[in-house]
Amino acid sequence: SHVLTDDGPRFGSTVDSEPTRQSGVNASDDTDDGITFDGELLCGQETPLTIALDQDAFVGAWIDWNGDNEWSEDEAIVLGPLDAGNNNLTVRVPDGTPPGPVYARFRVTSLLDSNSTGNDTQTLTPGGRSPDGEVSDYLLEVSKEEDFGDAPAEYPEASHVITDSGPRLGSVV
Repeated sequence: SHVLTDDGPRFGSTVDSEPTRQSGVNASDDTDDGITFDGELLCGQETPLTIALDQDAFVGAWIDWNGDNEWSEDEAIVLGPLDAGNNNLTVRVPDGTPPGPVYARFRVTSLLDSNSTGNDTQTLTPGGRSPDGEVSDYLLEVSKEEDFGDAPAEYPEASHVITDSGPRLGSVV
């Protein structure tokens, strides 16, 4: 959770407070803005991600790729300072991620102190309380990549799911 303050950082231009957790299919049923995936999440592929901030801040973001209902360190997709405005990043869906729903958590705060060497003296984690900023959870969908061939539409449709270890006709699909 984050304490909403008048001057704390925000994703995008609006923030809504949730007095209780919104879980399950309701995780994305709110008015949060500022986080945009600019394409499908495909296994083994990169997808553009835009994070809009109203001020310079520290951002942490995690996606539960393995569906174990925990965001672990190796599932962090962003963990560091970002600038005010649109931050254009990419997210790579790990090889072997099964198609289906995944949950993402995005947190922003201004209150990570730096010591004299410039290193953060505390870290932002998926859980816990922060004295300012915002937390936004999203229900996302990982899709499978398919190969449909290149024949004209008059021919019967056929497709194959592209996997990391499946057979190939040549070196490129």
